[in-house]
Amino acid sequence: MIRLAVLCVAAFFAVAAALLWLLYAAVIGVALVVRFGYGAFLASANRRRSQVMHQ
Repeated sequence: MIRLAVLCVAAFFAVAAALLWLLYAAVIGVALVVRFGYGAFLASANRRRSQVMHQ
């Protein structure tokens, strides 16, 4: 009985740690995508806008 409780607690902490790491990685990934992807998107949009204005 006690072993089962310890196992449940250990499994809960393992799952919680894994979820925290996933959340951490997701936040960093989103930050990187926003930082670089959004900047590249703005640059390409500006380039497209300037091309349209020159025509």
